[in-house]
Amino acid sequence: MVWSVEVGPLSVGSSGLAVKPKMDFGVRVGNFKANAGIGDVREALSIEFGAEVEQCFSATGESLDEFLRNLRATDGLADSLLNPVVERSNAIVAEVVRLVGVSVRTGHIEGVLGVKSGVGMRAAVAGGWEDPEGYRMVGAGGEVAAGLSLGLSIFAGRRGTDEVKVLLDASNFGVEFEVRVRDETQAGEGEAAGGGHSSAAEGTGVAAGIPPE
Repeated sequence: MVWSVEVGPLSVGSSGLAVKPKMDFGVRVGNFKANAGIGDVREALSIEFGAEVEQCFSATGESLDEFLRNLRATDGLADSLLNPVVERSNAIVAEVVRLVGVSVRTGHIEGVLGVKSGVGMRAAVAGGWEDPEGYRMVGAGGEVAAGLSLGLSIFAGRRGTDEVKVLLDASNFGVEFEVRVRDETQAGEGEAAGGGHSSAAEGTGVAAGIPPE
């Protein structure tokens, strides 16, 4: 079973002991997590507190649409949960283009969806610094999670010229996926697909997020 205890900058658990640039206090046991404080600043400047249970589902695909379809086909996952993401896929692609100048509509995609139940609060901003995996994440978001209300925030980052990571964060679920983009999916094509949003240079920009409908 995966477990961890967070005490200030120290993190100890089933994967060992680590010292991280953070200041939070919490515990994770399996799918349950309770946490409060300032998270790892390599990922974003974030303040959060709350307690939640998270169930994870993984999938792959050769396009964003195929990845989402494969996620929806996962046993135990309600189709309705992903409907808002599927319906807003064009806006998601356009926002990623605006943030990092690359379209994620096609390309090899591997990702995980986490379904959350609980209450909490989180606010975060990523300004283009490298996360622990080497992606220069940009974006901003924050919401108060209670029940099944939906507000979607987007974070995106590049690693090199052909790898992109995207985080979609909502009150009751989160999606993280990595894309190995193809040459034809660079900003020009993605901009057209997304309705003419202007692209941003790598490591710049702040996400406005996608408001609830």
